Amino acid sequence: MKFHLLILVLLLTKLSVDGFSQAVNKNAPAINKINDTTYVINDRVVLNKKNRTISLPAKFTKTNARNGIIELILCNRIGKSYESLFVTDVTPIELQTAMLLLGYKSLESKFPADDKSLKKKEKKIRKADSVYLYVQWTDSNKVQTTQRIEDFIWDSNNNSYIKPVSWFFNGLLTGQDGKIISHNWISMIVNNYDFSSILCLNYKTAFNTQTGSAHHINSAKDNTYYSKVDKSLLGKEVKLIIKPASSKKKFLKER
Repeated sequence: MKFHLLILVLLLTKLSVDGFSQAVNKNAPAINKINDTTYVINDRVVLNKKNRTISLPAKFTKTNARNGIIELILCNRIGKSYESLFVTDVTPIELQTAMLLLGYKSLESKFPADDKSLKKKEKKIRKADSVYLYVQWTDSNKVQTTQRIEDFIWDSNNNSYIKPVSWFFNGLLTGQDGKIISHNWISMIVNNYDFSSILCLNYKTAFNTQTGSAHHINSAKDNTYYSKVDKSLLGKEVKLIIKPASSKKKFLKER
């Protein structure tokens, strides 16, 4: 059973997969209702309509070919896993669909675009919805642990983990033909600004306690981040949880 059907139709009529326009019925994700508040996309992406959370399966990457340097938080298995914190079987269009179905407002990044005009985009970024990212797993003793993503991202410039941040809904890039560009190798969540990614780390936003400090690798301060994960977690299956960002006042109280 489907909900917000109109939003889904509008999304899929714009869909372009692997660069080629295809029939909507070949690309439409299967959306099943579990109960009044819970829905599942393609049996793997879980949506909670009441609290606007998204849960999806992922794994900590086992190896990193760039000496631990990360520019991505999440990508599909055929994406740039060598520089990502997590990999998943979930596709970009499934995550995009989940965000839209829960009513998140995106930046609506359109082609042609570039990542050199971030400061010009700041007003638009503030209008896009932001989220917090968490990772959850169960250990061998069946003890469940939930931590913020920032607890696994090391800032070499400050010799510390990055402070709690939010991630804005950039949304998949819309081509000149009006179709959403969705390749499985597209980065899904990035710790910089990437005009083709779904979620990007916020820069100069009210949700961040580091307002005025650059987080983006391609920003003026060129921060470099490293994956800092306990060896016991490498390759471990986890849940990546996306929650709506609160106001700055509430955010500070939560910390």
